[in-house]
Amino acid sequence: MKQKKKNLHRVLYIENGIGYGGAVICLRHLIRNLNPDRFRPFVVTTRSGQEYEGIAQEAGWFHFSDRIVDLKNVKRSIENSSFLNSHKIIKAVLNQGIARFDDLVNFIPFLIWLLTVVFRVRPSLIHANNEPLCNRAGILLGKIFRIPVICHFRGNIEGSRMMQW
Repeated sequence: MKQKKKNLHRVLYIENGIGYGGAVICLRHLIRNLNPDRFRPFVVTTRSGQEYEGIAQEAGWFHFSDRIVDLKNVKRSIENSSFLNSHKIIKAVLNQGIARFDDLVNFIPFLIWLLTVVFRVRPSLIHANNEPLCNRAGILLGKIFRIPVICHFRGNIEGSRMMQW
């Protein structure tokens, strides 16, 4: 007996990596091989382009840029500053200031947008397709709404306390 559409397990995949590569390719294979009688996949990406837009033909697709303000050059300037490299405390304070600014202008808008996706999709599972730090919004929402979260970690599992949590 075929399950009714409303009884499908809705899985929200969050692909928040640095670009199109192995993680996205693995995700597409996973989605293609899900049993459509049991699962309804939805994919959130922070990148766009032909490869990502192709996901929309295999799953529900939502796109939102995670970079409203790109601070990469500012971070690089701080890292390469000879003055700041000889004044570690000032460098640490500046890095923390940039991190908090990044949270304010990039992370919080993404978190709010992802919250609207969670309300719309009502997933029974959140699958973060990369390491925890770049998917902390999805992990946080999973914890808040008691939605089980799977984090498909690729790479070194050691890191900050937040990654270990």
